[in-house]
Amino acid sequence: MCIRDRREDPEGTPDRYQFTLVDAQGRRKQVALNIDMIPGTGKSIASLQDITEQERTRRELERALEWQEAMIEGSVDAIFVSDETATFVLVNAAAEELTGYTREQLSKMKIPDLHQEMDRVAFQRYHRRILSGESALTEAPILRADGTKVEVEFNNRRIEVGGRAYMHTVARDISDRKALEREIAEKEERYRTLFTSIRDAILVVGTDRRILDCNPAFTELFGYSLEEIREGETAFLYHDPADHGRMGQELSGGGDLSGALFSFLYRKKSGETFPGESTVFPLRGTRGDVMGFISIVRDVSVQQEMEAQLRQAQKMEAVGQLTGGIAHDFNNELTVIQLSAELLEGVLEHADPQAREDLHAIRN
Repeated sequence: MCIRDRREDPEGTPDRYQFTLVDAQGRRKQVALNIDMIPGTGKSIASLQDITEQERTRRELERALEWQEAMIEGSVDAIFVSDETATFVLVNAAAEELTGYTREQLSKMKIPDLHQEMDRVAFQRYHRRILSGESALTEAPILRADGTKVEVEFNNRRIEVGGRAYMHTVARDISDRKALEREIAEKEERYRTLFTSIRDAILVVGTDRRILDCNPAFTELFGYSLEEIREGETAFLYHDPADHGRMGQELSGGGDLSGALFSFLYRKKSGETFPGESTVFPLRGTRGDVMGFISIVRDVSVQQEMEAQLRQAQKMEAVGQLTGGIAHDFNNELTVIQLSAELLEGVLEHADPQAREDLHAIRN
């Protein structure tokens, strides 16, 4: 039927047909029937070709292309492919969403068109390096179609299609991450400013009591720089090793140490000792687990000296009060004696002169 139609209408009928054939062993095969006309004879030649493998390869290629397209279009990251002139030749839906441009618009644009400020010469060198096989991870803002800027991370590498080199770019919006990084940096700056400004010595240690950080006030008080004591155990700070052991028991006891106050005799780098009070707080992670401890140490030498002076002053005041009371009582007794002597002196006006002299001595 196919051959006859071809003979009767060579121009209007196909010269190739495909169909499935079942061979003698019952195997299904894809075959192609090719019909060629013999010029000037009105006759034709038909040939049958087994294209089973070709069809399998074609179907596999189509399936691979479908997978490739699904992966490109299903990617949440924007994908750009640009040629040696930096013109976009392929973009996915995420690229349209990221830039705000349509595929048609992007196909007429070059990479620099998405960047408001760019060193073109530096970009050309960078682009050549990528096309020569170098990979790179970079960050830069892009200018969207609506004029807004977006912080983007670019992962660039070279691919080759049909013997030509292209730059394959995976781009991701990192605006939220950048905002979080800035927030963390600001908090870190505030913490560091507070940490360095506090005049009490602050020591930060891990759960193993190895030193992680200290503030300038600690360096000023103890004489050690952070570089000297980082990762060191804290035993060298105590005058009495027993105090170090007692503090270790408190820290490992599992009790609530928040704001707990301890008094120890500490030792400076110079060997000088001083009485100190240490307030300890647990350093907790985001899940509430204890990651270490913060100790605030205060030199109470002056305070203790002032307390001793106060106690001495209080003692002197008590002695003064006691002396004053005794003197008052004694004066009362003397007044009675003087009055009595005065009365006797009047009575004994003509008495023995020696007695009158004795009375006069008592009165004065």
